[in-house]
Amino acid sequence: MFVAFTINAIAMALVPFIGHNAFMFVFIFALIMFTWGELYSLFPAVNADIFGTTYAATNYGFIYSAKGLSGIVGGFVAALVAQMSGWTPVFLTGAVMSLLAGLGALLLRSIPKPVPSGIKSGSSGFSSQA
Repeated sequence: MFVAFTINAIAMALVPFIGHNAFMFVFIFALIMFTWGELYSLFPAVNADIFGTTYAATNYGFIYSAKGLSGIVGGFVAALVAQMSGWTPVFLTGAVMSLLAGLGALLLRSIPKPVPSGIKSGSSGFSSQA
């Protein structure tokens, strides 16, 4: 996820500067769209790794709903900012947010997994009694 978010940040930061060339515009946006696939492939796995598989579908539903809501609200806010001050601040803000998400992905590795009550840390959760 760090690699995808970082590539996305770099590509978004380049749009205002070299996106005026038609070929570079298409290439950069293809790169940006290519880095959005982790939502469908990595987020469910990370969700299950951190919170367990018992409520993985419910938890992922919340994550995916947040993505949908941010798509609506973010698009409105981006259009508003673009109307007031142009597209450069929109893409640079997106690049900074993507870079922060990449750093968050690195931080995610160091956060300990939550342990349900009644289970000792490091235990598999299974009883040894038959």
